[in-house]
Amino acid sequence: MAIAELETLKTMGIDSIGRDTIQNIKSEDIDTSLSIEERYKNLLEQSINPYFFRCDDTIVKVEFTDNNLSLQQALTDTLIRKKGR
Repeated sequence: MAIAELETLKTMGIDSIGRDTIQNIKSEDIDTSLSIEERYKNLLEQSINPYFFRCDDTIVKVEFTDNNLSLQQALTDTLIRKKGR
C-alpha cells in the first residue's frame, strides 16, 4: 500500500466507511508463532483500511500521536481531567 493511499485512508471518518468493508477483529485468527512484525504485516494485508476494525457491531478507528504515551497513561490522563471538571 502506497503512503499516499494510507494518508487518504487515515483521514476517512467513521461515517464514510461501509460497515461490511471493515474486518471483524473477533473473527481473525492471529498466528502467535509469528514475530510481532509478521503479525502486523498479515493483519495489514487482510485489511482494506488498516485504521478501522470492528468488534462485532462496534466500529473502532485507530489513531496515533507523537507524544509516546501508552494507552494506559492516555486513558488515566483523560479520566483525571474529567474528574477535575
